[in-house]
Amino acid sequence: MATNKDIPFNPATNTITFEVEQIGPFNVVDGQHRIAGLVQAADRNAELLQFEIPVNIAVCLDDISQMCHFLIVNTTQKSVDKAIEQQIVARLTKMVGLEKMPTIPRWIRKQVEKGEDARALSVANFLNTDPGSPWCGKIRMANDEGEGATINQKSFINSIKRYIFSANNPLSNPVWDGNRPLIMSNYWKAIIELLVDEGSATPSVIYKTSGVELFPYRVGDRFHASCH
Repeated sequence: MATNKDIPFNPATNTITFEVEQIGPFNVVDGQHRIAGLVQAADRNAELLQFEIPVNIAVCLDDISQMCHFLIVNTTQKSVDKAIEQQIVARLTKMVGLEKMPTIPRWIRKQVEKGEDARALSVANFLNTDPGSPWCGKIRMANDEGEGATINQKSFINSIKRYIFSANNPLSNPVWDGNRPLIMSNYWKAIIELLVDEGSATPSVIYKTSGVELFPYRVGDRFHASCH
C-alpha cells in the first residue's frame, strides 16, 4: 500500500502507530484482488473482519511515484490488465515535465515519453463518448462494465497504435492530435453506413476486434484521403 503522508516508526518496539482518519485512505499498489476478495468474504462472515494480513506500506510518495510503483510491480511481476496499464502510462505522459519523475525501468520510461498510449486513449475516449460517434458506448474501458460494449479498450488502443500511428500514415504525426478523433469518427461513419444493416439485432463484426483490425490495416495515405 502507499500514502503521501509520513508514518512514524518506533525502533524501540519495531511498531508503527497512526490514526486511519488522518493517514488514510491508502492506495493499494498490489493485492487489489486479494483485498477485494477478503472484503466480500467478510460481508458473509463478520469474523473475517479480524483476519490479519501482512502488508508493506510505502510512505511519503506523491501520486506520480505511486503510479510508477504500480507499473513496476505489476509489469515486472504478474502483469496487470493491459487496459489499466495504458491508462496509467497515458496519465504519466501528461505529467512529464510537470512533476519530477522518479526512477523507473527504461522500457516503461520509453513508453511514457513516446506518448502513443496517451494519444490513442484520447481517440478512444472521444469515439466512445461522443453521441455522434458510431463507437459511442461500444468500447469497454478499463474498470468499466461496459454494457453494450463490443470490444475492450486494450484491443482498440493496440489497433490504433499499430495501424494509425504507423510510420507511413500521416495521422501518426502529433500535429493531427486535435483533429484525429473527428477524422476517425467520420471514417467509421462511412464504413458503418456502407456495411452495417440499420436496426440489426446482432452487433456487426465490424464493431468487434476483427473489424477494428481489418479496416485500419495498411491504409496509410488512403486513410487520410478517405476522411476528406
